[in-house]
Parts: sequence; C-alpha cells; structure tokens
Amino acid sequence: MANINKKPVKKKEIKRKNFELELMDEILLKIIKDDYPFRVAINNVTKPYEIEAYIRSNITTTVGAELRHHYLCEYLIKKSFGEISVEEFALLALLFVNAAFSRKIDKDEMLNFVNNQLKKLESAITPKQVEEFLASNSETSHLIGDDIEQNSLEYLKIRFNTPTWVIKMWQKHFGNNLAYKILKANTTQPQTIVRVNVLSSNEEEILQDKDNFEKVEDMEGLLRYKGKEQLRHNRHSQLFDIFPTSKAMKYLLDRVEVDFMKPIAVYQGSFGENLFLEVMMKVGRDVKMDLLLETEKDYQNINKNIEKFGLKKSNVYLTNPSTILSCLSEPVSTFFVLPRSTNMQFMRTSPDYMLHFKSETLDEIIAGEKLLLKEAYENTEEGGQIIYIVTTLSHKEGHSLIKEFVKNTPDTLVEEKQFLPFDKYDSSMY
Repeated sequence: MANINKKPVKKKEIKRKNFELELMDEILLKIIKDDYPFRVAINNVTKPYEIEAYIRSNITTTVGAELRHHYLCEYLIKKSFGEISVEEFALLALLFVNAAFSRKIDKDEMLNFVNNQLKKLESAITPKQVEEFLASNSETSHLIGDDIEQNSLEYLKIRFNTPTWVIKMWQKHFGNNLAYKILKANTTQPQTIVRVNVLSSNEEEILQDKDNFEKVEDMEGLLRYKGKEQLRHNRHSQLFDIFPTSKAMKYLLDRVEVDFMKPIAVYQGSFGENLFLEVMMKVGRDVKMDLLLETEKDYQNINKNIEKFGLKKSNVYLTNPSTILSCLSEPVSTFFVLPRSTNMQFMRTSPDYMLHFKSETLDEIIAGEKLLLKEAYENTEEGGQIIYIVTTLSHKEGHSLIKEFVKNTPDTLVEEKQFLPFDKYDSSMY
C-alpha cells in the first residue's frame, strides 16, 4: 500500500486591475462559445484564484444577467453593430447588462475596460460607437423597438428570453393565453421548498434555525428555505437532513397508495433529484426497494447514504432504460419512473439552460422516455401501478406520450396532472 500525501494547490491572489472583468469575459465566452454550463464555467475559470466573496458575487450576478437577457443582448447589439465576432459580442453584452441590470461594476470602469479589450482584438468598433450604444439603450423600459411587432414570436423570444421553438410548442400544447402565463412565470424564481429527511432528523430540529427555515402554510410536511446563501451550502443540506422538493411532488406522493408488503422500484434518470428519498419518506425503511440510477454521481451519493439511513432492504443499481431487466430479480408492485427529460423546470433557476438545450435532442429524449416506460411495464406485476413523472412542460413527454402508451396496452390511466409554474404548486412537473 502506498501512502501519498497530496500537497494543497496554492491559489493565486487577484492583484492586477480589471482582472475581475477579465474573468467575467472569459466565463461568458466559455458559456456562449464553448457551451460550458453556467456553474461549470464559473468554477473552471475562478478555481485557480483566491477570490473574495463580493467579487465572486459581482461575477455571478453580471454574467447571470447577460444569460437571463441573452436574446435581448443579441437584438440590441446586432441592431447597433451588425454582424460581429463572439468575442466582441461578449464584451458589449457585459457592458450593457452591467449598466442596465446588475450594476455591480462602475460604468466608466467597465466602459474603459471594454474599449481597451476591443482595441486588443483590433476591432473596427470605435469608443464613440460604444458610448452611443450605451446611451441609446439607457431606458430599460423601451428596449424592444417598433421594428419588432408586439407579441410576435420574435418579440416574445426577446422579452422572455425563450427560444421561438419552445414558445411555438407551448402555444400549440396549452394555447396562447396559458403559454403567455408560463413565459411570464418563468421570469420569476420559484420558492425553495425542502422536506425534512426523517431518516436522520426531524422538523422541530430544523425549525430551530429560524433565520433559514419556516413552515409552508398551505402544505403540511414542507418547509420553505429563506436563507441568503445557496441551499447546497447550508449545513442541514450538506448533512442530508433536508433535501429540495416541491409542492407538486408532495401532492403526487400524498395521492399514491403503495402496497408496503410488496417490492417497489424507483428509476431516477435526472441527476440531482431526490425521488428515492421522497418515496422512502412514504414507505419507510423496511420495504424492499430497488433504486435504479442513471448517473454515476447519484449512484455514488445514494450508495454512500444507504448505510447511514439504515436502508437494509434497498438495492442500488447504475443502469439505463435498456438494462432494467438485468437489475430486477422479480416484478414489482409499484414502479416510480422519473426519466431523463427536457427538465424545463430548470429554465427558472439556470439562466443558461435554454441556451444549451437543442431542439434536435428532443426526439432522442422522448425515445428514451418511451423505452423506459416499456421496460417499467414489463417489470411491473399484473395489477401493479406505474407512476410516471417528468419535470417539464411538453405534451410530447407527458400527456401525448402516456395517451399513446395506454392506447397500445391493456392498462388504464388512473389520473394525470400537468403542474404549471404560475399555479399554487409553483412547478413545471407532469
């Protein structure tokens, strides 16, 4: 056995002027040019440096503001400068969103930085043009001009920062009125709802932390997180004494009846979900349960906690829709199915979500959902039940998919419900 002590990597201190702005620019380019996810880009760029909390906040807020107004930035910049390089675009977009929305950096400091960087790029854009661009877009309530017809697809795309193909799909599936309400609701942050993991803690203990947690008035058993730091940094979350959930998930599980004397299965295809814990809260430790996970990270996290939570009758498998059969030793009475989906609920919390999602991948995702449903059906005993859950706003993955499935089997659809981000459940789950 070799005992190797890894030396900690010493982080570099930020000393030179404008380095904060250089980091912002580099992060935004990684996102819009290299297709990095928001958090991954931030961590990748900032990891080597010792960054103070307020600087990290400035970076996150300003880059996040660009991503939440990305189509507006594209419209305004193209209107003023025509076709330009992605490097020029990133600089001008950060300049605009800082002045109009985030306001974290001194306007003149940002202006000087952008002009200097454009000069290094040997850009044809002059300082005078940049100043005129800022001046002409200083009135944030009238940014979309008369050249865009109000309530057209292009107008809705720019105003609500949503791709036109998504808007067209929602208009087709839900009608223009509900589609507009969905677009509007997606510009607001959802409440952070958590559930106490009764396998390791209790509600009274968590509620002692009054600065961070309070009861949800209209739904028993749920708490609202009101802390200023991100939930994942809260000590209760790190100890797994609480986990994120939603009112929609609580509504669903309250309505499901499970035979506690028979085995059940939970398939979790979307990373970071806590369906297995939700089900465990309902059925208890002693029910025989097979946990089928599609991501390595979920597999490692749950395996780590199996012993901690005393889940002696639970088996954990790393699998995919085509290999379920090899994992299960017998048909189950209840099969919870949470496939990898378009996860459109993340549009409210991940500012770059729709920037990375490509419509071409939709068919592949739906094919996976259909295959998973078929495999779950073949591994559920006669008279058993399948609970199918997708965290999205697409009939192709929800209503239409289930309608087709039931039509081709002797099964009966007991109940279905599409939650919407503007209803009391504050969710995009089907």
